[in-house]
Amino acid sequence: MHVVLEKVDLAPFVLRAEVDLQGRTRGALADLNYVLSRQPQNARALWLRGRVMMTMARYEEALADVDAALAIESKQPLYHLTRSEILGRQDEYDAASNEIKEVLTSADVPEIVKARAMCQLGDLLAASPAHDYKLAMEHHLSAVKAADPLSLDKRLAVRRAAKLLLVDAHLAVANDIAYGYWQQKETAVTKWLTRAQAYVDDLINHEEADPALRLLVARGALAACCGAQGKIDSVPWARMALQYGKPTIAAADDPWTKARLEWQLGWALSDGLESDEFRGATQHALANTALTVTYLESGAKNRLETADDAYRLGIMYFRLGSLHAVRNNDHKTAVAWYEKAYPLLDRPIPVAHRNEQGRYGEWLVSMGISYWSVGMRDFALQLTDAGLQHVEEAVSRKLVDGKALAIPYSNLALMHEALAHKAEAQNFAQQAAKFEAGAESKAVGTMNPLQPSPGGTGG
Repeated sequence: MHVVLEKVDLAPFVLRAEVDLQGRTRGALADLNYVLSRQPQNARALWLRGRVMMTMARYEEALADVDAALAIESKQPLYHLTRSEILGRQDEYDAASNEIKEVLTSADVPEIVKARAMCQLGDLLAASPAHDYKLAMEHHLSAVKAADPLSLDKRLAVRRAAKLLLVDAHLAVANDIAYGYWQQKETAVTKWLTRAQAYVDDLINHEEADPALRLLVARGALAACCGAQGKIDSVPWARMALQYGKPTIAAADDPWTKARLEWQLGWALSDGLESDEFRGATQHALANTALTVTYLESGAKNRLETADDAYRLGIMYFRLGSLHAVRNNDHKTAVAWYEKAYPLLDRPIPVAHRNEQGRYGEWLVSMGISYWSVGMRDFALQLTDAGLQHVEEAVSRKLVDGKALAIPYSNLALMHEALAHKAEAQNFAQQAAKFEAGAESKAVGTMNPLQPSPGGTGG
């Protein structure tokens, strides 16, 4: 006789979005948009939508949502930590640190949240331009100390959160050691990576965690291998990344989740490739680099491009071109890849990568060799000159030794000689002579200096 219509309860939609945030990212966004269309002042929904936007590198949208959530619940520590993470991704390191310090000095903040804040502060110190790995490690160790007893807590949510934090903190310490100035890196880094893996095994075996969590360990391990510059074998970790990453990607039915996983796997593999270069283990470099580029390109489709993203992808395009130039003497194919790399690299070096300025200059010089070889002389000269300027600045900043100037000076001398620019050729030849005695016989990680061919065009 009567039909009773109750008001729709929005809480289950928020809960489902929180559960689906990692596994069904786009579905979670649909739930959150539904809630916010009916309840615009739902702080938790705003915060969660900000986290969704952050996973897709949409940092401005993410920050707007988190700021809106904080306008409603200004004391919520989790919102401040998310705001800090977004600011860190935007290279606003001081503002990001202030957000964390506010959490650490606030009263009534749960211990697990304080432990997370300590770990996040360490992450910021390691990622900032100063790269203070010593202080970063102190904060990461404090996070380990705070989270360790909580990993035995009877409360399920606290215990699981603590174990997840211990995974992050152990991986972070491994990276602090790998990138910092410590001896016996191989032994120390391996120890911390092994502990991180043990926590993941425990989460999977006893806490019903997703086995894909092993991809997180592989990513952290490959980053550490890269930081250790060849002192640690990256191959087992790359295999692990592919072993767990590929089936996880294949099983993902949510396009945003799939893209995020592809980007993460591509990022991890690119760290592995850089580690391989340091070790000289490049026998499968061409195939592995092509696979890495495939994952990065596919993963970038749903991301809003950032300076770091563009830099990472540009480097991978450069590597592919360089491999064709060095291994196959195929400068035509190399230039095809450099055409994709240059627009991404012809930008200010991202803040977190400014200590790589010397290598950046060498990449430009190497590209110049291939452009010269295919007859694009003016652009080759432009690239080589730009590369020289970066190497000179890197030398002045004491990032690289002055011997690194020998290759660009020599190449410019040969180029100007071929173009009948006698004064310029003589000047650069004199500059090269100052450094050639102690310089290596080839550009770092790239190819031999230009040598005049029988036709005098350079090659």
